[in-house]
Amino acid sequence: MTTNHADHSIPLPMLSDEAAAEIHQFLEVMFQLFEARYAHQIERYYDSISQHNIVQYAPHESNDDPPF
Repeated sequence: MTTNHADHSIPLPMLSDEAAAEIHQFLEVMFQLFEARYAHQIERYYDSISQHNIVQYAPHESNDDPPF
């Protein structure tokens, strides 16, 4: 199966099917280990930057005015 993925200007060597599959498996395992080790920090980072996008509710100060 031949697919044409974006090049991103990174020169990669030609690999045999077996080598490509083994490297793919290795990278998946490394990603899982990285994610297991740093998941809390990654979540904390994304939570901290997402707080800037949240609109805070500001209740109306006057309770004399009916809502409708």
